[in-house]
Amino acid sequence: MPTIIFWPTEFEGGDCDARQPILLVAGPGNPNGAQVRFFVDGAIPQDAHGYERVLFMFDGHDPEIVDRARAAWKVLQPDNTLAYWQQDARGAWVKKG
Repeated sequence: MPTIIFWPTEFEGGDCDARQPILLVAGPGNPNGAQVRFFVDGAIPQDAHGYERVLFMFDGHDPEIVDRARAAWKVLQPDNTLAYWQQDARGAWVKKG
């Protein structure tokens, strides 16, 4: 049986941003000093400074977002270690780069 974890989150702009273990932010700031950042729903990473890991999750079947992802890759590549994961025909995730 899987373990399901419910973790409360907060949106940035509150009085306790710095103490939140998970903080939803829309801008470039890092008010809670997070080490990991997720970019979702079309948000494109342009800088990974200050993070141990940045995850960019996008729809690989959408040509527009794929083009934007490729552009972000080129911007981030010189200063970061990048990896790309893609689902194969069976649905398994395979590291591509």
